[in-house]
Amino acid sequence: MGHRRQEAGRPYSPACSIRGVPNRRFIDSGLYLPATHPEGLGPLAVLIDTSRSLESGILATFWTEIRAGAEELKPDILVVVQVDTRVQDAAVYGFGDLPGETTARGRGGTTFRPGFAWVAREGVIPDSCLYLADMECDRYPAVPSAVPCAVVQLGTGCPPSTCASPGACASTSAA
Repeated sequence: MGHRRQEAGRPYSPACSIRGVPNRRFIDSGLYLPATHPEGLGPLAVLIDTSRSLESGILATFWTEIRAGAEELKPDILVVVQVDTRVQDAAVYGFGDLPGETTARGRGGTTFRPGFAWVAREGVIPDSCLYLADMECDRYPAVPSAVPCAVVQLGTGCPPSTCASPGACASTSAA
């Protein structure tokens, strides 16, 4: 399918991004119907902190983790949003379409609000969300996200004392 790069402000569309496995019980009779059980995860949103407080090596680690996670979870689509004080880049990838490496865009300050706002504004409805950050920020979304979100901390920042989405957000230190 190839990835579709989006400029901030352009609408998100999951058209032609659904993949499926045929139901084997009907193949012999010439019918290719979808399987009754899902093979992978539905849409997954990954928000990446690309602020200047993160070293380029950590940003490369983020991309490696995204690729490994996508390989294991097999999301139908993967929405990758790079954020510092605003959304710097957004790309939509189909299953198996992630490039080997990417260029970090931004390198300004840090706030978590624009990434979640972009996801809501563009109509992205992921099954789950990952936020990869160093947690060197004190501005988080004021309204809890309806989507379960895990925050993965790489670097030396301090995790927030309270999560913007209590009960739906887990913070994990990976460094």
